[in-house]
Amino acid sequence: MPYYEFAEKWNAEATATTGGLEARQVCGRVRQFTFAFETGPGCTCTVQMQAGPSSAGPWASLITSANLSTSAYQVQQMAGPVPWVRPYVTAKTTGVLTIAAWGV
Repeated sequence: MPYYEFAEKWNAEATATTGGLEARQVCGRVRQFTFAFETGPGCTCTVQMQAGPSSAGPWASLITSANLSTSAYQVQQMAGPVPWVRPYVTAKTTGVLTIAAWGV
């Protein structure tokens, strides 16, 4: 089983929303990230993973998920390192959105 330098999870509850979720600091020497996006029943959205120099930003786009449809699962990878990451959710409808991130 691999040892992850970075492992985080974000949940956007059942309400409709748009905006940045909590920023998380990336410690260690993470060179490769995997992001998994999962929408529950009734949830559609677009998610952009962003990087910044601090928890306050400013934020730059790393990757953008395709338009996630209801009950979808999508995985994307990118190279690091970055100091802070956060998801930015656009036009999320009702339903739960879960974002998981791993870094090695």
